[in-house]
Amino acid sequence: MSEDSLLLLPLGALGLWLALFLITVVDHCVYQFTYGRFLTRLDDIERDAKHAQLGTSEPCAHMRSTRTRYLARYLAKAGSAEAPARTAAEVYLQRVGEAAVLKRAHDFNGRNLTRQITALYALARTGHPDVLPLLEESLASSQSVLAYAALNMLEICDSIESAEVLVRSLDSGVLPASRISTQLEHFGTELNALYISRLKHGDPKSRYWIAYLLGKSSYSLEAEEILSGLLSDSEAGVRKIALASLGFMGAPSLRARAKSMTADPVFFVRTQAVRLLAKFPELQVVRVLVSMLSDSNDAVQLAVKNALVAMGPSIQVFLDSARLEADVITAGQLDEVMSSIHSANRVGRNEVSHG
Repeated sequence: MSEDSLLLLPLGALGLWLALFLITVVDHCVYQFTYGRFLTRLDDIERDAKHAQLGTSEPCAHMRSTRTRYLARYLAKAGSAEAPARTAAEVYLQRVGEAAVLKRAHDFNGRNLTRQITALYALARTGHPDVLPLLEESLASSQSVLAYAALNMLEICDSIESAEVLVRSLDSGVLPASRISTQLEHFGTELNALYISRLKHGDPKSRYWIAYLLGKSSYSLEAEEILSGLLSDSEAGVRKIALASLGFMGAPSLRARAKSMTADPVFFVRTQAVRLLAKFPELQVVRVLVSMLSDSNDAVQLAVKNALVAMGPSIQVFLDSARLEADVITAGQLDEVMSSIHSANRVGRNEVSHG
């Protein structure tokens, strides 16, 4: 390679860097003077509104004076603020026309996916009565972008009816159940009755996730009875999540249910029961836990030790009594537990004194 060629290499690299830099600068400037300006003005309006310097008509006026493509971009963004995004959707519907927006939302042929998603967002944000069947169809789409957008839009709808769509999708498996469950957790609508109704039907495919979601809902006697019934489910995973959900909702029967599940044939169900029993530093519970130090599974034994340590110094007298009756192996395990309790208590006292 000649010396001239060697000199051209760094010059070429510098030219490429300058070209990329100029493209970035131009792109930034275009953004700042177009869509970026729209967002900046919207932020100013919201900030002033908090200080009561502007009336409620200002956001509407801003949306009406904005270009349609900026409205479309804003209303179809999952992270857009709820109130201004709804206003943007209302203005968008007025400009484009309801019939045209519905036609775009029905276009499942993939000819213009972005336009279809924008139309669906406009309908969802304004609570259009025809949007839920469209979103349910979108959930089953082979286009993952459309399916996940529909998932977000169903949360925006935030109603019993939109939740029913998501619960049905748990059975069909159109999207990962964990993702659907997370979306349902974000709902502000009370869904306790819906979950109870679904569990009464005993659907084997989705009862794990619905039992989990029921535990995240408000407590009711009926919910407690449904979850307690699932403790004898044929699926170990369902038994475990039902017990955990009783703990989530603070069911009065939790202690008794957890004690009964320490005899479950599957180790991870027993482990869950042990973790929940850590909330009850009482003699009868400690006796149950101490007896489980000889469990056949190491994970259960470790969970028992952690539970006893978590109970703290208040169970010291119970452990001393249990040690006198224990065999050599169990006595050694109890010594470890008591040593850990003393260490944790000492550290806690030191932190308090330093504080």
